[in-house]
Amino acid sequence: MTRKQKSLQTRNKIIDVTMHLLQKDGYDQVTVRNICSLAEISNGTFYHFFNSKDDLMGEYLKQTQKDFKADIGELGLLEYILTGYLNLADNYMEIGTEFTSGYYTAKNKAFNIHTRSPGNYMRDLYYQKLIEAQQEGYINPRLTIDTIVHDIQIIVIGNIFEWCVVDGISNLKVDLERTLRGYLETIFTDSYFKIFPKKD
Repeated sequence: MTRKQKSLQTRNKIIDVTMHLLQKDGYDQVTVRNICSLAEISNGTFYHFFNSKDDLMGEYLKQTQKDFKADIGELGLLEYILTGYLNLADNYMEIGTEFTSGYYTAKNKAFNIHTRSPGNYMRDLYYQKLIEAQQEGYINPRLTIDTIVHDIQIIVIGNIFEWCVVDGISNLKVDLERTLRGYLETIFTDSYFKIFPKKD
């Protein structure tokens, strides 16, 4: 086995152990210490692959995320962004509020919109497409793409957080579609809506 293969095997083992512990004990009971113990690795090995427990949980979410396959040409950018986030909401609803509320905390710096680095799965799906749409005159030129992305993230995080606070009683997908669609309809221009009319 090559060094690269062994490294990948160790990384996957950490994720597998984490998934096992999450299902067995719940989010709050999963610690770096018990992950390392069960995976039979050192703390140093864990931190070689992940910066923190929250970093590992983000990777867990990526691995459980359903494949997002949508044709932007057929949907239009507004529906493409919306469909991507509704797919994410499906994922959270399947995982449940126990894990999600453990992950969506003020202590999780992955949600610091101002310091997030590129590599965010959902953001990367549409960031460049927003730039291109604005250059083509389909997005309000007075808005910066970073402001739009910031606003989208606040809407999505806020909806997921509220869903966790009420223990999943609210309908995450309905609330997210209403609020995110409402915002997105304000950023696109009439030129865009001539091609992709607003949905009633």
